Amino acid sequence: MDNIGELGRYERREVRKLLVLGVFALVLFLGLVWLRLPATQSRWTHVEREGRKYYLQKALPASLARALPAAFPSRAGAWLESLGLGKDSYKDLPPTIIASWGSYASLGADDPLLVKTLLPEAATGFRALANLSQSLRLNEPVVSTYVTPDGDYLFIDLRQDSLFSQVHALAHVLARSHRPSAPAPASDETRAWSLLDEGTALFLGDLAASANVAASASANVAASPDLEAYAAYLATRYAPEGPLFADPEGAFLFSDGDTSPEDYKALAELFLGLCRSRGLRAVEAWALDFLQGRYADIEGHCASLGLDYRNLP
Repeated sequence: MDNIGELGRYERREVRKLLVLGVFALVLFLGLVWLRLPATQSRWTHVEREGRKYYLQKALPASLARALPAAFPSRAGAWLESLGLGKDSYKDLPPTIIASWGSYASLGADDPLLVKTLLPEAATGFRALANLSQSLRLNEPVVSTYVTPDGDYLFIDLRQDSLFSQVHALAHVLARSHRPSAPAPASDETRAWSLLDEGTALFLGDLAASANVAASASANVAASPDLEAYAAYLATRYAPEGPLFADPEGAFLFSDGDTSPEDYKALAELFLGLCRSRGLRAVEAWALDFLQGRYADIEGHCASLGLDYRNLP
């Protein structure tokens, strides 16, 4: 009987050992599977909301990463709606938003999450994104965003985010997505369209920023755009000693483009002149028509406010 009891205890010990080893092996296996998941190996997280893809750099502060899908483009879109933009104009735009914290360098073609979720849909676009990420400074020099020429991809640096940047970016997305037709490359029409694309985004972003400043000063978050507030904001922003020309972070110095502070100032002054001669509300409506593609060609769109598309700044 004693031998039988010893044998039972021995078997129970062996069973416990096997169970412990089995659990350890299972945990090890699950850990290895987890480590090999694209989401684990990637430097980005992936969220989908209302048909849009958000790629959020893991370096982002958690609060900003959580807030972005709800904040953009709804915040900028709501402000443009207050001017008369149709809500359906940006319902599904932009399709892909890439949010970083200071740099897009980790947006590599070898990132497993990006390969898994982006590459099957747009191989050409994926390669372009990987190339763009290597730019020394991808964002436009006046904002913390960059929009691809087709309007499908929006890059945003949340380290320097603002309502101005969000409105500016959404304006680019809309104008490029709703463009009626593309004229021949290197034509006067193409140059004029590019200038109006930038000028309209700049105008609406500046207008939003000036209204936001006025709202903060009066503690009235619903402050409407005002011509004098807009003019005062431009006078500060585009002054020779202002933030644009001072360029404390070298935005223009390290930009991949050849646009200067003087170019942006000229566009801002063009729109301010139009507001003074045609009225702020008329220019707002004209700008929203451009965003929504409500024009047959750039010549006619310019002529509707008395502009010659061949003589833009």
